[in-house]
Amino acid sequence: MGISHSKLGKLGDYLERARRPTSELDEIISMCDRHLTNLVQTLNSCRENVSEFRSILVEIKTAASVGKYAAANAAEDNDPAAKEKDADTDSVEDND
Repeated sequence: MGISHSKLGKLGDYLERARRPTSELDEIISMCDRHLTNLVQTLNSCRENVSEFRSILVEIKTAASVGKYAAANAAEDNDPAAKEKDADTDSVEDND
């Protein structure tokens, strides 16, 4: 059993030069494979978290935008000068 050391490239060369027994090399390779698997799982988890964060950020921006629009409308509704200006604009449009 084991992985062909000739297919490992530079790592295989280094391990062969270290004159490690084949079983020890297989153990090192197996350990590296486990670490790689863990890294891939961690990377995928990070990608999911980034995607979720982006979605939440879009929701926050949308809510903030809607809130600003609602606040501007509420301020305009409570501003007598704005109401008078709107009434003047409406009457000018009616006269056209």
